[in-house]
Amino acid sequence: MDKCILPLPKEAYTLRIPELTTDWAGCTTVPYQSEGQWSQLSDPLQLVMTGAYDKPSLSSMTGTVVASGDNMKLQCFSKIRFDVFILIKEDGVHTTQNLSSITQSSAHRAIFHVDHVTSTQMGTYRCHGAFGNDTYVWPLPSDQLQLVVTGNLPRPHITAVPTSMVLSKDSVTILCQGTPEAQAYNIYKGEGREPTDKCILPLPKEACALRIPELTPDWAGLYHCSYQSGDQWSQLSDPLQLVMTGAYDKPSLLSMTGTVVASGNNVMLQCFSKIRFDIFILIKEDGVHTTQHLSFTPQGNAHQAIFYMDHVTSTQMGTYRCYGAFGNYPYVWSHPSDQLQLVVKETPGDPDPTEPRCSTEAPDYSTPTESRYPHVRPHDQTQKHQHFLIGLTVAIVLLLILLFLFFILRHFKAKNNATRTEAAEPMDGQACEDPKEVTYSQVTCSVPTKGTAGIPSFLPRQTQISEYATLALR
Repeated sequence: MDKCILPLPKEAYTLRIPELTTDWAGCTTVPYQSEGQWSQLSDPLQLVMTGAYDKPSLSSMTGTVVASGDNMKLQCFSKIRFDVFILIKEDGVHTTQNLSSITQSSAHRAIFHVDHVTSTQMGTYRCHGAFGNDTYVWPLPSDQLQLVVTGNLPRPHITAVPTSMVLSKDSVTILCQGTPEAQAYNIYKGEGREPTDKCILPLPKEACALRIPELTPDWAGLYHCSYQSGDQWSQLSDPLQLVMTGAYDKPSLLSMTGTVVASGNNVMLQCFSKIRFDIFILIKEDGVHTTQHLSFTPQGNAHQAIFYMDHVTSTQMGTYRCYGAFGNYPYVWSHPSDQLQLVVKETPGDPDPTEPRCSTEAPDYSTPTESRYPHVRPHDQTQKHQHFLIGLTVAIVLLLILLFLFFILRHFKAKNNATRTEAAEPMDGQACEDPKEVTYSQVTCSVPTKGTAGIPSFLPRQTQISEYATLALR
């Protein structure tokens, strides 16, 4: 390639290439001669020419913030059908290269696996592509990807000041708070693949602020943050939902079960709008904390959502509003609905079943008994029905017995009256010759003695004359 004979001994030799072309690119080794002997070949030098093709793209399939010990997958892809993709970690003087063949002929990509990452894998990565016959002729480098490997540092806290629900075009500040030893901060939007904002501090500081002077739909979304202390990065913070409100007209909110309900009952809240929103959001305003419920419209032409709250308690009591949003911009909401105040009344106990109750509302027979009267169990109702039927049967039997006895007594009484009437009728003078039909009765006539009326006597009375009368039986 090039040969240099020096007139005097010299420690180094320089070969200048005024214009690098594909012919110069390649792997080069150099020996040298001293006192008639040639040295061994030097370590190879890879002379790579870049910029020959359009740049590929590099992304992390596992996120750019990885915990120490986890596995990582980086993907390099291009519209050009390269034979080889090269992943390079830029860490000062040293350059690490990883070559990977395309996994599928039609994919034009390569996936680089990095297992059990440590802090040594943390840094900036780029990727290139090449063809098999010119492995040292590369395209422009991809955009850089910053990989963060987290250690055992405490998780930071991310907040939005003054609030995370901001009216359109108002200002907001995202605040990431770490430890007092923090030297740098990264704030990520979305899936956290690329930092949205970097904060490198001249002195350790506990917090870093990202100020957004005018909130637009591009700024609304999900945010995380992390911080660096020493050579370690913290884990990502919990997510912050930055919502922009006021993008569309407000929906309406009403309660289908009334705004005053008893504890333990069910509540149905309906949010509806003339706009065909994909999502409705119900929010309970209880100071700092905000509870959100997302529900898709149940029917395509309904433009509404019904939120069910079962067995409400006093914790559900408060002020509610609802919003509307579209699926492609889930963090861009409408104006809030008018507020709805929900009151939950505690019941001291079940009502006394002996007390009469009346209602001016017509009974809803389409609703099962268990849902209309939750304090009455089906088993108790069955026992009550059984007891009622048994009592009714016993009463009917007793009534039949009493009626039977009444008719029997009435029959005997009528028969006796008929017998007495026949006995009192005068005889027609004809005696029955049959001695079997003649009955003799002795009639004793007793004449009271003068002066002895009302005084009992223990002496035997004088026997009077007895006469016999003949009685005929018919």
